[in-house]
Amino acid sequence: MKQESGDGNVDAVALDDKRWFFDFRIKGMSEFDDSSIVNLAITRLFYPLPFITSLVILIVMLGIAAAPLSIADDGLARMFALVNFAIVPIYFIARWVLVRLHYGSKLSKQCIVSRDKLILPGSAVINKPKGKYVIEREQIKQVKVIYKSRHARVFGIRNHIVGTEFILLSGETVYLDALYFPLKQLFYMLLFFGYPISTVHGQYSFKSLIAIVFTVFPVLASMVIYAAVVESYL
Repeated sequence: MKQESGDGNVDAVALDDKRWFFDFRIKGMSEFDDSSIVNLAITRLFYPLPFITSLVILIVMLGIAAAPLSIADDGLARMFALVNFAIVPIYFIARWVLVRLHYGSKLSKQCIVSRDKLILPGSAVINKPKGKYVIEREQIKQVKVIYKSRHARVFGIRNHIVGTEFILLSGETVYLDALYFPLKQLFYMLLFFGYPISTVHGQYSFKSLIAIVFTVFPVLASMVIYAAVVESYL
């Protein structure tokens, strides 16, 4: 099954095209047929938290990293500083819990694609209220897949999907960012079911880059302070 590229290229996209579907697998894909209903897992690591929550997390992490400086006993402070290396995994575990609480624990089970419709988790990242957001196939005018190409010396061209835009007959558009959705797997399934697809070159969205910065900055900032604290007690 093939779909013509919408960026002026003559090439077509096939389900076995390694430029698109390298290092690729979906559980049970060898048994898919037109009646299949496929659940795609969502990565929640970079889902945005409310600004106040993010600010509190940052302050707490910086406070913990710098805490040994306020302990009078050098031995206790040194031990506390060495224990602080666990702050990074604790941060990511805490963030995972907070995302689940903010968006709902069933978020990872709400990206579902079939021949007739697509079900997405409603949230601020797609400007939809919480709960299941359903896009019926008959409502879709076009699915625009936005990608960047990279040349790997050994493997040749590799296309990385950065976003997918659903253009509806109503004039509404729904944009899915690669930071929040499994777009390579979704692209494969949309091709499999014969949705109207075009492909265009593009860039990662500025919004997704900001989300990465907000997620990673507390870790980098706390590690800088932690390194300085450890050095002072060595």
